[in-house]
Amino acid sequence: MLHVMLNCYGKCANFLFFVSSYYVFLAKVQEEIDCVVGRHQSPCMQDRGSIPYTDVVVHEILRYIELVPIPLAHDVTRDIKFRNYLILRGMTIFISLSSVLYDNKEFPNPEMFGPGHFLYESGKFKKSDYFMPFSAGNRNLYSSVIQRTVYLYEISWGLHGAYSGPGSIATCT
Repeated sequence: MLHVMLNCYGKCANFLFFVSSYYVFLAKVQEEIDCVVGRHQSPCMQDRGSIPYTDVVVHEILRYIELVPIPLAHDVTRDIKFRNYLILRGMTIFISLSSVLYDNKEFPNPEMFGPGHFLYESGKFKKSDYFMPFSAGNRNLYSSVIQRTVYLYEISWGLHGAYSGPGSIATCT
């Protein structure tokens, strides 16, 4: 259990380093939230369609920092042949999310942070089947609940001034 706690602390430290390193992206997120939602109101899930750049950046943060390197175990319910391997019913497997979140066919230059991984050229949000920051398979239902909670926390955190930097006052058009 201690190694899990230490891993979580390490991920939090990585996130704080990330926040300080990617000022340009976060300043644009702050501006979008200030313009659309307002500084004195917390964003909610209904605001998601109105703040597309924020949505894209949150998705990219969750992909890039690989919050859960080893998700929950899965029990195999039937014999499966996968890449010339036979995985027998009853075995317990762990899915490597790194291989999915850093797949260079889906995410060009996956080792680089880039909100463009989730954007079409038109600027619209691009959903990816490779985006599974918490788990894969049937347990993905829990992942979506966690993702929504993290999403609201992250954008609320930015909204309430935990992130501020030079020029953080929005100029809405």
